[in-house]
Amino acid sequence: MYGHHNRLLIIILSALVIAFIAGCTQPDDILAPVASTKIILTPARLPSPPPGMVYEIWLVDKDGGHKSLGKFNWDSKMYRFLDTTGNRIDSLWTVNFDVLKYRRISLTVEQYPDPYPDSMGPIMLSDTLVAPENKSHMKMEFPVNFWTAMAGYSITTPTDGDSRSKPASGIWFSLYVFDSLRYDDTVDVRLLITSTEKRPLNIDTTFDYSKLPPDIIRIDTLNLDTLRLTTDTLAITNEGRDTNFNYIIYLDTFTHITCNYDFVSFPVNVTPDTQVVIDTLYLIKHLTGPPRDSAYSEIDTFKIAPFTDYIHARRYDTIAHPDTLDRFLDNSTDLPSLDGTGWHYKGWVISPYLTPVASFGKLTRPSWLPGTIDYWITPSNAGLITTGSFKSFAARDDRNRYSLKKRVPSFPGEDFLNADSLPAGLGPRGIYFADSLNRNDRAGTVIISLEPDNYNNDSTNFPLILMTAEGLMPSYRTITDDGDFEPRTQDYRMMNWFRMVDNDPTGFPAIQVKIVRE
Repeated sequence: MYGHHNRLLIIILSALVIAFIAGCTQPDDILAPVASTKIILTPARLPSPPPGMVYEIWLVDKDGGHKSLGKFNWDSKMYRFLDTTGNRIDSLWTVNFDVLKYRRISLTVEQYPDPYPDSMGPIMLSDTLVAPENKSHMKMEFPVNFWTAMAGYSITTPTDGDSRSKPASGIWFSLYVFDSLRYDDTVDVRLLITSTEKRPLNIDTTFDYSKLPPDIIRIDTLNLDTLRLTTDTLAITNEGRDTNFNYIIYLDTFTHITCNYDFVSFPVNVTPDTQVVIDTLYLIKHLTGPPRDSAYSEIDTFKIAPFTDYIHARRYDTIAHPDTLDRFLDNSTDLPSLDGTGWHYKGWVISPYLTPVASFGKLTRPSWLPGTIDYWITPSNAGLITTGSFKSFAARDDRNRYSLKKRVPSFPGEDFLNADSLPAGLGPRGIYFADSLNRNDRAGTVIISLEPDNYNNDSTNFPLILMTAEGLMPSYRTITDDGDFEPRTQDYRMMNWFRMVDNDPTGFPAIQVKIVRE
């Protein structure tokens, strides 16, 4: 009996031990949680941050919450990471958690010392975090897409109110069309009637249909107000008054003609579709204040039968009156507004004619191969001056401090005419970007950079070059249309450098990201 109880006790104890051991055994399909993550960064074409600026790495979750992994510097010449005091550091970041609980990894540009250490500065590069088994590596790139963007510029000086003066002293990121109009300033009007061919009298008229028969309010042959509405016209220069009638804006050659009806015959059964037949038409011409202010008033009457087969020619005793129109049109494609991105565009001109060089800024070179920089931005050691910063190519930039501001286009750009605001040593004439003495010379170029909103420096660019001119500055002869001093359409194209191809000597920066979860 006693032995039977012992055997039963041993069996029960053995079962408990087996159950305990089984309960402590982990199934093969349950993995241990990730305790740490290694982040390895491999930059390409990343420029060294300007003085007073550093980079910072951030992790961002789906709700916009962010965690900083630390600030650092980057030496693009020696290709190495540095801490904020200049000591070399490794390209490996290790954190004691799983980074995949965040959605994105981003690189920002920060001021140093940082006045807002808990806030993210402008995001320069970013990518979505992905598990290594789903994607071998990630690549942080600029978050705004400029792949298909195109831009152009023109060289003219509208802000002094004179389309023909100092044409090589302004840069505008727009299409520029310089149109010349010639119209006749009416002094006398004669209506000549012949019977050589069948043609009706056609004049662009304005009727008052409230009366029957309708009155002719105005016979309009030329109206510059209409031209203003149908073209993107900045201003019409040299607007003169009608020689005799003192019309300021538009010159209507036939404004002074009125039409009276001598007789109107109505059909018997009048319906809304019935045509009113005009039996006799009188054109009465009123002339007042002819040339040389000899005061007289005259009424000439011409009797015209209805449905005649006369040709009615209009001839003028005229004074030729030229007009010029500066038209500035949008010359950009797929260049988005940067509102809300933390970035803005900034225009620059680099030119050997910016002398003395000590008065101007110098180019901050992008992280490209030196040979490509000197080819596309030449002469890279010449003087540098900004046309201003802007968020959109479809609006004015933030200022025009060098312009005379009489006529400022609604596009980014600058006239360099105000010698009082320009760097010292230039003299009274402002700046020329093309040599009017050696009129075939070409030198200098035009640049558009991308700049973080927390970086404000008018003496040099942020080293992120989006566009450069497709060659040197046009010659003075080209700008002035082969020397006649009346330039027509100007459309100088720019090269887009927004590309992040591996092993490319030029283009935008990128950072390869590899994560190891442990």
